[in-house]
Amino acid sequence: MTAQLDRTSAAIAEATGCELKRIREVGTLRQGFHRSGSGGLIVELIERPEVPDGPAACWGIGSNVDDLGV
Repeated sequence: MTAQLDRTSAAIAEATGCELKRIREVGTLRQGFHRSGSGGLIVELIERPEVPDGPAACWGIGSNVDDLGV
């Protein structure tokens, strides 16, 4: 979650070498996506106008698995 998608995206690209692949805009919400490798990690950034300016924050983590083993 970030107040400035472009700033946060540039920091991720610099740190990982993974460039921004896509931006999706829905109303006042903007989403940016970085992908590491083919079928690898996807980092989704969300920019919302009500987020105070400052460091980006981790909002959640998701995972895809073949079998939960339950």
